[in-house]
Amino acid sequence: MKSRNPLFVPAVWLAFLFLLMSIPGYGQTNPSSSLWYAHAANGVTGAQVYVVTIMVSNPNSFSVEAAITSFNDANPNVPMGLGLTTNCTVVDPTNGFFAIPAFSACQFTSNGSGSLTTGWVEVDEKTTTNTIGGYLAFTFWQGNQFTGFPIFTVGVSPTPICGQFSIPVLRDVTTNVDTGFAMSNPFDQSGGPIVETAQLVDGSGNVIDQHVFTMNAFTHTALFLSQLFPNTLGNAHNFVGNLVVTGQASTGDGAVATALLQQGGQYGGAPPTSNSILFSKSAKSSGLRQAGSPGRAHENITQAVTSKMF
Repeated sequence: MKSRNPLFVPAVWLAFLFLLMSIPGYGQTNPSSSLWYAHAANGVTGAQVYVVTIMVSNPNSFSVEAAITSFNDANPNVPMGLGLTTNCTVVDPTNGFFAIPAFSACQFTSNGSGSLTTGWVEVDEKTTTNTIGGYLAFTFWQGNQFTGFPIFTVGVSPTPICGQFSIPVLRDVTTNVDTGFAMSNPFDQSGGPIVETAQLVDGSGNVIDQHVFTMNAFTHTALFLSQLFPNTLGNAHNFVGNLVVTGQASTGDGAVATALLQQGGQYGGAPPTSNSILFSKSAKSSGLRQAGSPGRAHENITQAVTSKMF
């Protein structure tokens, strides 16, 4: 990790941040009717390009339909504009629904064009009763995805909605080791903004620092721990501890956020440890957006002639 400047913005720092990354393995959590991916990046930054790949699998013995929704950091009410192409059949281009055959999978590739856009992605099965699975990855290309070469690929596992999660923390200023995380608020404002309390716990189990921040509907955050706790971790040497994040909505319900682990500059791998995991109807009734809900634009998807793999 070569920079401790704000994650993913501006574009020049994003390129510098990931320059020395290796390629992590992809991961997939248990299937669900909705999948939440806490970070994605697409578009051009200087002479480099970010391209998103999304795989959606169908573990059922019958065909299902699903849609992909993205949320732009600049304005969460506007999609990232990934310009996805897929090998599967697009059954409803207006609303972005595609069909996944029984026991099969669909691949989606973003266009990698336009200015760099960051945000998060949600994939929803149409009826909310059938399960789907999959993973997301974004590749950083030197040049472009057609004539250039890939520098690294970041694998992002879907993570559950939870009211509390924790991740192990490593920080060493000498070697530039710095843990980071990304999280998103998949709820509308019916439950009010979510207030997140982040506590830093040292190796002896003591809370040594705390930070409180607010996440509005469909917003997203991605930070290094040294940014979240600059006084404690900014110049820390060989720090080993834990980050515990707890959410609370004004209604007392729906205090949830998705999250994923970033360690040593790489997203992906195992999800963080979660408590109060909410897949229940009570979570959905407190404002969780569902596939097909009015007022939310899905990503436009074009059926590709051939499937493209990286």
